[in-house]
Amino acid sequence: MEELQGVLNLKDSRIAELETSLSSVKVSGEESARTVGLSEKKCRGVESELEGLFQLKIEAEVEYLAISKVLQNLKDGASFQQTLLEEQEKLSESQAQVLHKLVDAEGKASVLKNKAAELEEYCGDSVVVQESFVLQKRVCKVTFYLLIQFMFLVSFFWLFLSQLSPNSGMVVPT
Repeated sequence: MEELQGVLNLKDSRIAELETSLSSVKVSGEESARTVGLSEKKCRGVESELEGLFQLKIEAEVEYLAISKVLQNLKDGASFQQTLLEEQEKLSESQAQVLHKLVDAEGKASVLKNKAAELEEYCGDSVVVQESFVLQKRVCKVTFYLLIQFMFLVSFFWLFLSQLSPNSGMVVPT
């Protein structure tokens, strides 16, 4: 851009020189006819050179505007990329936090899994104990019924034997 501004300044100074020479040519236009003919040719050459310089000046200004627009777009793009980079950094930080939480959750899950296995073992043990209590109850019931039946049997034999014995209630004197 500095080079373009330098070129523009150089061309502006050349235009100013040509304009001053053109104005001096107009002042000296009162010279002889021969000089006038040469002045007109010179004036046409200067005018064509001046038009060429104006055209170059316009092209340089258009280039300057295009370059300034491109620079503005580059600045906007750079700011957009910086914003995008900051968002990516935030996203990576949040991903790291999620990963840390996931590791913690996996640790807790393994601890809970171990406790569940311990509870299953305990429940298995309690089922065995419960079954032994049920069996113990059944044994007590059967033993009780057998005892009652044995008592009935003993009382039945006692009654039966007491009926068979010649012991009568009468006493005979002798």
